[in-house]
Amino acid sequence: MKDTPRYIIIILLASLAVNVFIFGIWIGREYSGTHQGMRKPIDFNLRAISRTLPEEQQQMLRKALREYGPKMRQQAEAQRKLRLEIRSVIMAPTLDTEKLAELLARERAFFGQVRAPMHQAMLDILPKLPQSERLKWVAAIEAAQQRNRRKRR
Repeated sequence: MKDTPRYIIIILLASLAVNVFIFGIWIGREYSGTHQGMRKPIDFNLRAISRTLPEEQQQMLRKALREYGPKMRQQAEAQRKLRLEIRSVIMAPTLDTEKLAELLARERAFFGQVRAPMHQAMLDILPKLPQSERLKWVAAIEAAQQRNRRKRR
C-alpha cells in the first residue's frame, strides 16, 4: 500500500462506498415488502383481464368501459384532490387532528364509491359470459395477483 498513489486509494474507497450504498438499496427493496408509488389495483384491471376473452366479449367490455369511463375518471380526479388535501394537512406546521380524521374518514368512504362503476361494469359483462370464460377471467385475476405479490417481495 505504501507504493500505491494516494489518489488511487481515494478512488477505490469511493467506489467501495458507492457499491455498499447500491447494495444496501437493493437489499432494502428486496426484503422490505413495500414499494412507493401508485399501483393499479390488479383485481379490477378490467382491460388486462379482458385479454382472456374472445373478441366479441372484448367488444362488450370496451363498450361498458366507455360508458363508465367518464365517471371513473372523475372519481380518480376527486381521489387525487382528496389525497392532496390530506397531504397538506399532514405537512402543516401544526397538525389539525380533527381535520385529518375527517379527511381520512372521507377517503375510506370514497374507496367504496370508486369501485362502484367497475363493479357495475362487471355486473353488466359477467352474466353474458359462459362459465368457461368466467373461469378464464378468474384465473387471469389470480395470475395477475401472484405476479404482483412476487414483485413486492
